[in-house]
Amino acid sequence: MSIAIKELKTHQIQREPYQRFRDEVSFHIQGPHPGVLPILDANVPESPSRSDPAWLAMPIAETVRTTLGPDSTLDEVVDAVRVYAATLARLAQGGIHHRDLKPDNLFRLSGAWVVGDFGLVTWPGKQALTEPGQKLGPAHYVAPEMVEDPARADAGPADVWSLAKVLWVLASGQNYPLPGHFRIDDPSTVLRNQTSHPRAAGLEAILEQATRIVPSDRPTMEEFAKELEMWSTPADPARGPASVEDLIARVHAITAPAVAAAQERTDLRREASALAGRLRAAHNTLRPTMERLGRVFPPSNGEEGGGLILQGLGGKSGRRDVAATWSESLTLVPPSPQHKVGLTVDVAWELFETWDIHLVVGMYLRSGADLPEVFMLETRDARVGTEHASRTADSLAQMVVDSFAAAANRYADLLDAEEARIQSSRQPRLESAGTNYTFQTQPEAGVITIIRRADGSVDGHAIAWLGAPLTEIRADGDRLFVRAGDKQGWIEQNSAQNWVLAPLRPTDSEGEVPEHPNSETSCRGG
Repeated sequence: MSIAIKELKTHQIQREPYQRFRDEVSFHIQGPHPGVLPILDANVPESPSRSDPAWLAMPIAETVRTTLGPDSTLDEVVDAVRVYAATLARLAQGGIHHRDLKPDNLFRLSGAWVVGDFGLVTWPGKQALTEPGQKLGPAHYVAPEMVEDPARADAGPADVWSLAKVLWVLASGQNYPLPGHFRIDDPSTVLRNQTSHPRAAGLEAILEQATRIVPSDRPTMEEFAKELEMWSTPADPARGPASVEDLIARVHAITAPAVAAAQERTDLRREASALAGRLRAAHNTLRPTMERLGRVFPPSNGEEGGGLILQGLGGKSGRRDVAATWSESLTLVPPSPQHKVGLTVDVAWELFETWDIHLVVGMYLRSGADLPEVFMLETRDARVGTEHASRTADSLAQMVVDSFAAAANRYADLLDAEEARIQSSRQPRLESAGTNYTFQTQPEAGVITIIRRADGSVDGHAIAWLGAPLTEIRADGDRLFVRAGDKQGWIEQNSAQNWVLAPLRPTDSEGEVPEHPNSETSCRGG
């Protein structure tokens, strides 16, 4: 067996190349890993030097591009990539991800396809070496999230992206992959324009899914391997010379992706509309109850009020990956504009080009000018056209119905508080201005507010007679005459600068404001 020695040039253990070298050796020690190019021996000294460098030994293997050569068939290419995908899927089950997939790191050893060069490998619990903003992975093959934020990117979907780029390069015979998402309606990336293989179009949907921009929209490595295995299943034996039916079948195969894409969009919107109908069922159930609640409180002062507002909004989002959005709001209108409360029940969805849908239901309570109070907010993600999506929509609709009673009780509490505020604001006010103070009161409450005229600040409060509505107040200098039925007296400051009440007999105030008494009696004030 021929052996290759990989020697690390740096002798500084704190530098990133040494730490990644150490991680690669640690990964192999955890093995053996079937389908991985093994190391035969290694030296990882604590203090590397010229006389004692870090090194590892491995068998010499051919790269996949060299092994396949320029005359390989598409079947041979797919078979190699399928084996690599199966190996990477087994590693992914243990949380191990390569992060450096490209043709130069994929090999053939003793007749087997093996994955090599694990210098950027990651696994659960491994110390992170990637700094924020640092680029990671092979140029042309790296997933967009690994360019944007490699420290936080999910390495699993990133490996799927990179291996899909490898498949396209080997299948098309190009030196480097084209950037971005491989779309089945893009002539520059579809394989049937790069190879004459009769089943090349069958790989285009696999490449389209594996290079989606949103990482969670891509298949797992295990799913990617299974798709390639299905493609590799031998076709039916040839039936002899081509017939008209054969030609029609070939034309159909060539045009099928474009036709399927158009039909897919039509089906996508139809299925999404069906899910919207399931969410609308919550509104249809609650609407009669909300209409009745809108009539519980009569409109104030003859104003029009109460009832419901139903609003719907749909359209195309500004985001390229969003096909359409839709929302519907059912809002309980208060009895009058003075009642600044409201209860809104929202249902909405956001439809993505990937057949995924984001469902949202919520209940919001408004009180005054404050921000709405979120009473209930639930979101779910589902795949359009699946039984799971239908059940999810039904579950959210039922959740809205089940939560409504508690939300309505909260709405009634807020409405009661608003009604009390409105009634309080309608009570008549009495006010009288003295030399240095202004005296204000709500007669029914009997609470007197003393305000400094110089700066408008409150100097204190007083209660003349607890529970006795005031019928008259008149200022005389900086004291105040107050009357409540047959009770009367003076509010003034005593020697301790507290506001006190000096009651008078009813006969002392016939016709004119009585003279100020010389004695003080008990009072309530502050």
